[in-house]
Amino acid sequence: MADTFWKRLKGGMFRKKPCAMLLKGGSLHVHTCFMRFPIDLLFLGKGRVLKLVHKMKPWRFCKAPRGCDSLLELPPGTLARCGVKMMDEIVFVG
Repeated sequence: MADTFWKRLKGGMFRKKPCAMLLKGGSLHVHTCFMRFPIDLLFLGKGRVLKLVHKMKPWRFCKAPRGCDSLLELPPGTLARCGVKMMDEIVFVG
C-alpha cells in the first residue's frame, strides 16, 4: 500500500520484477520512468473501475481520470487474465 507522497512517487521504480501495489489519495497520475517492465493499471473511483490500461510500457505517462481515488498497479496481463471491465465493482477483502 502506497499511501504517502514518497511511496506513491517511488511506486514500482527500480524493482526487478512486477508486483501488485495499491495507491491511494493525492495525485494518482502514473509514469513508468526507471521501470524495467510493463504494468497494468486499474483506476478506481468509489470502488468502480474508471479506467483500464493494459501493459503500459516503461517511460510512458498516464493521466488519472476525474473522480479517481485509488489506483492498482498490477503485473502485466493481470487485467486481461481476470476479465476486468469498465464500471466493474472492486471489493478489497481483509
